[in-house]
Amino acid sequence: MLIIAKPLGAIIKVKNEAFPFMMGGFEMGMLGYALFTSFYGEAHLGKMALVDLGQVLFVFTVLMTLLIRHKGQHFDLGTLVLRIITSPVMIAIILGLLANARILVLRSNAFTRQLDEVLKILASLTMPLIALSIGYGIRITKESLGSALKTIVARKVVLIVFAVVINLLIVRLALKMDRIYEMAVLLMFLMPSPFIVSIYIDDKKKNLVDYVDTTLSLDSVISIFSVMGAVLLLG
Repeated sequence: MLIIAKPLGAIIKVKNEAFPFMMGGFEMGMLGYALFTSFYGEAHLGKMALVDLGQVLFVFTVLMTLLIRHKGQHFDLGTLVLRIITSPVMIAIILGLLANARILVLRSNAFTRQLDEVLKILASLTMPLIALSIGYGIRITKESLGSALKTIVARKVVLIVFAVVINLLIVRLALKMDRIYEMAVLLMFLMPSPFIVSIYIDDKKKNLVDYVDTTLSLDSVISIFSVMGAVLLLG
């Protein structure tokens, strides 16, 4: 999506500098997983994680790097690699893979059970706090609303087409995977842009902040109803 962002922005006449960043990645951690488990249960969560793994790596490496550079901060290659490797998300992914491979084993005891409860509480608080942060920063103007709506429509149309093609050619025909994987791909492609765009965008430029916050807020609501519609129609 980042590759076609520039020509797509020209077609729909969105000239905001942040537009390309709104085309890359999906907000799975704060929204996608909650919706997926609501409809399909935690038993299938591993399938969603498998579908999501590649884009998570992309968001917290490529997209985050582009956002940092756009903000005017520059790092040499060594520093950049170190930031990526030591990022909490990357560490969590590695630990999760090790646990899944039975290399890392956590025995059930009082401490691990308490830790699990604490992590669940923190996870339940993260989404509302980020939503409040984005909502607090919203200043809807005619320009930001128009650009946001055009961005959301363009993103949804293109990504739905991509999802259909990927599901048909790769998930169904090439890999012959269960239908739940097709729904996982579709759900992911219906998600809004990653919320980290709002965090890392240059906050000194009001037009960027207004556009990003407005787009993320509206797209989050639209994404919820889009997923509900997709599940009702396709199961």
